[in-house]
Amino acid sequence: MRPRRETVLREALELEPNCVFAHAKDSTCCSLQKISQPCATAWFFLEDNAGYRFKDALGDPLWDEFKKAPESARWR
Repeated sequence: MRPRRETVLREALELEPNCVFAHAKDSTCCSLQKISQPCATAWFFLEDNAGYRFKDALGDPLWDEFKKAPESARWR
């Protein structure tokens, strides 16, 4: 069973697929849980649609595991 916050975020994204707030919260949730694919999907949306830029924000060791994932190629 998925954690409640993840379920709520998935439902929000299904109802409002272009909601910047929902993608930003999903990004935070997935990055904290170290889930690479949904995090990358949220980042693609935020960079392409909301002016976010993540490339230079991954210097912290917290991101080392994410940078190893194939989904992170765009930001390495």
